[in-house]
Amino acid sequence: MLKASLIAALALVLVCLSGAALAADTGERAAVAAAQQWLALVDRGDAAASHATAHPRLAGMFTPELWQARIGQMRRDLGATVSRRLRAREFSGELKTPPPQQYFRFTFEARMSKGVDMEEVVTCLQGAGGQWRVADYFAHFK
Repeated sequence: MLKASLIAALALVLVCLSGAALAADTGERAAVAAAQQWLALVDRGDAAASHATAHPRLAGMFTPELWQARIGQMRRDLGATVSRRLRAREFSGELKTPPPQQYFRFTFEARMSKGVDMEEVVTCLQGAGGQWRVADYFAHFK
């Protein structure tokens, strides 16, 4: 009887752990998709859509007009995106700044048409309704 109870308890633990792993994997897939879709908007120069779909944390730092100017300047300076690949991912249960939230941070390597190689760091937070949105973007040249 004790052996059967131990086996049942172990099975329950494994089911719970696999459910948590599946939820985290689903969250990561949704977050990386959100990051890639947002980057595609920026690549197309669609400043209005990239501003509108950003997390309020990022969108609130720029007026739509200022965001348009920044995207336009970036395209003029760097050219179009030739290639991009996901190089690293990081998940944390809590941001260091309030309010505490789960986030994913993705690092992409990108090559631009004017010969510039850069690293892009995109942080996604869950917005209203659990939707992942880009809350921070940083690019630096290699």
